[in-house]
Amino acid sequence: MYRLVWGEKHIETESNIHISSLFLLFLCAFFAFKDILGISLPNFIVYLFLIVISPTFTRFDMAVVGSCMPLFLNGINHAYIFLILLVVYHLKYFNSIKVSLTHLGFIILLLIELTHVNLGYFEYSQYFVYAVDFLFLSVMLTDRDEIDNRNIDHLFKVYVVTYLYVMLDIFIQTLKHVSLATIVRSRSFRFGNLMIFMRKNTVLKTLYDNENMIAMFSLFAIMFCVFLLLHYGFRLFYCLAAVVAIYVGFSTLSKTFMISIMLALLLVSASLAAKRNIQSKKKIYLFVFGGAGAIIIGNTMLYNVIIKTYARFFGRRGFTTGRAGLFKEYLEYFMLHKKYWLSGIGLQNIIAKTGIWNSTHNGFEEVLICFGIVGILVFLIIFSDIFKRARFIRGEKMHLEQMSLVLLYVFFTQSIQFIRVPGIYLCLIMIFYTLCYSNEDRGTLYSCKENL
Repeated sequence: MYRLVWGEKHIETESNIHISSLFLLFLCAFFAFKDILGISLPNFIVYLFLIVISPTFTRFDMAVVGSCMPLFLNGINHAYIFLILLVVYHLKYFNSIKVSLTHLGFIILLLIELTHVNLGYFEYSQYFVYAVDFLFLSVMLTDRDEIDNRNIDHLFKVYVVTYLYVMLDIFIQTLKHVSLATIVRSRSFRFGNLMIFMRKNTVLKTLYDNENMIAMFSLFAIMFCVFLLLHYGFRLFYCLAAVVAIYVGFSTLSKTFMISIMLALLLVSASLAAKRNIQSKKKIYLFVFGGAGAIIIGNTMLYNVIIKTYARFFGRRGFTTGRAGLFKEYLEYFMLHKKYWLSGIGLQNIIAKTGIWNSTHNGFEEVLICFGIVGILVFLIIFSDIFKRARFIRGEKMHLEQMSLVLLYVFFTQSIQFIRVPGIYLCLIMIFYTLCYSNEDRGTLYSCKENL
């Protein structure tokens, strides 16, 4: 069993990876009472439960919780959860903590953000959230313990199951405000956004008011199901989970999601084609023809969804739905204000600071606007350190199969946001563990050298 010794080096064991699942199960039950049964419960119950069980958490348990928390960010203050985990982390692993470039990078970003206090529109409560998130990310992205493929499989599975529950929760809440006929027929309805249908003063719990977030979460669920299916063969549950995620993704009418699905098909097919063994060739045929069949079935079953999405592609606002105009406006603003070239204008209230009608919808430009040229360089250092660490843990070169999710994530964030939205940048934890996923035997362990 796991030995609880504060401040000493711990041995990660398989028996502990399910503790995080217990907390996530409790969290799902908590929202089931609030959202589905209508029983009001205080959020401190969740924090209290976490305080009780978190001393038994391993580093990987914390990573699992961090990976799934983006799904719940609209229903609970995640900063308190991460603060509890950070305290436990430092108490248990203090003697083994080593400062890395990733740690330094996130600390520099927090210091840069503090320099924007004099610009106005600065809220210390929001800064607290960013500070806790960045510090939590810095420790989760620098894990030096043994990383087992079976553990990473567990992360994939837990995320998929949690995703399915949250989508069910959102669907049930949706039916309370919108009829099923409206969901199917309305040209303006997008799954994950009820704002235009809701009565005033209505408070939503776990439901996001941004359908693009739901689309991105669906993309992660689909890719995790694909990884599990390709590595372990046919599993009915993950096939059905992938179908549900595809349906939900299409129902958001996100153009980026539709393009991402086609790109995912190409990337995974190319990755499998590069493998020489016969079993992989069979998987190629299964993936390509299965994907083609899913598209054909989708065009039949989701005809109205496809029509609505087509209208969004070629509607009056054009293919980019105003994003090209936003990109141009923010770039012009940045170029005209040389005083912001070095460190940007900060993360908070950029619409009020710039006077532009909407927030930037391009991840790269958002980092440039918020943190300037220094921020771009810092992120390049952080990502370089993450890739170096992941490759060393894998013990082999990066493969396109794992890189596919990274490429899709980068592509997706270029049409929404990145560093200002916790639900997006916290997905870096899942990106890191996907990069650590080895193509070797599932039971093999890969350890990171002490100098990393």
